[in-house]
Amino acid sequence: MAGRREAIMTDIAIEPKRVEAASRPRLALLALGFRAHLPLFALALIIVSAETWAELYFRLPVQAGFAQTIVLCMIGGLPAIVVSVAIERLVHLVRHVKPKSPIAALSKEMWAYLGDRRRLANGIPAYLALVALIYAYGRLKPVIPSLHPFSWDATLHHLDKALHFGVEPWRLLQPVFGNLPMTILIDTVYCLWFAAMYFVFTHYAFAVRHTVARWRFFIAFFLVWSIGGMLLAVCFSSAGPVFYTLAGNAADPYAPLMAQIRGYGESWPLFALEAQKLLADSYRGGEGGLIAGISAMPSLHNATATLLAFAGFQISRKLGWAGIAFAAGIFLGSIHLGWHYAVDGYFGIAFAMLIWWVSGPIARAIGGDEPSLRFAEALDGRF
Repeated sequence: MAGRREAIMTDIAIEPKRVEAASRPRLALLALGFRAHLPLFALALIIVSAETWAELYFRLPVQAGFAQTIVLCMIGGLPAIVVSVAIERLVHLVRHVKPKSPIAALSKEMWAYLGDRRRLANGIPAYLALVALIYAYGRLKPVIPSLHPFSWDATLHHLDKALHFGVEPWRLLQPVFGNLPMTILIDTVYCLWFAAMYFVFTHYAFAVRHTVARWRFFIAFFLVWSIGGMLLAVCFSSAGPVFYTLAGNAADPYAPLMAQIRGYGESWPLFALEAQKLLADSYRGGEGGLIAGISAMPSLHNATATLLAFAGFQISRKLGWAGIAFAAGIFLGSIHLGWHYAVDGYFGIAFAMLIWWVSGPIARAIGGDEPSLRFAEALDGRF
């Protein structure tokens, strides 16, 4: 038993030999994969059930159905997986294999990666659980104001000033970011948040090993998005600086900031402005959609970026420090672009750290159960 536990604790970046694992029938290995991921499915089921109960109990407007969510995930998610895999394998080829023509070798590497039954047995269950999470989150977020009308913006604004010596945090960033080049840079970094999240999720989902490190990332990710992005978002219902008046507040202390950002947008297309317009139009029209739902506190951008940094350290120190730099950029961008109050980011970061700490012992317990051990051994070709 000790040897089996040691195997599942092994670092995710180490790939075992493929010969014996490849001989196991594809469907049999996939069945073991689904059984090993039952705790993740159970967590996803709890999240979906809670959202459905809230929807029915409070008679909320109907949003996208499960079939629509699957279609959206297929349209947006599958290309994101392919691009994430292509980037990862290209880096692998350039750093380790060093072929004469990396691009030519990439197609062969991609075919081997996506056809690896171990990766599919790990990745398909994880991705399906993610679809359930997206379904619940995507249905709840647009109707947060129906559950709890925006009421925290003024409080968060005053708290921001109190914590920063009577000055709004965005004004403190003006000496560095109050110009077009730095705004373009921070807008680009902020836009890369989704790509970074999908890259890390894909890395862990389609890994060749079933490890505690992998479990810890998934548990933390699902808890941050469900508790932080759904439960706490309802409790601290707020719209954020860019939507300060949309939330029903009279005077807008963020008007100078947004006027500056919109002025920059006349010289260079900014992703933030387009997304903010889509969200505002969706809110006014009372409609859902691919980009819908306004919520500021806690900041999921900052919480998720913090998780990505922790997950990066599980892979390598360099990737972890790169994750910290990226998380810092997301925090600064969330303030300068008007998305969040600084306290949204502070809370999101602290919340992610707490969830990461809590997820450790949970992951060790789940990773040591019989289905996970059997699946880990099957992937290693030892079962």
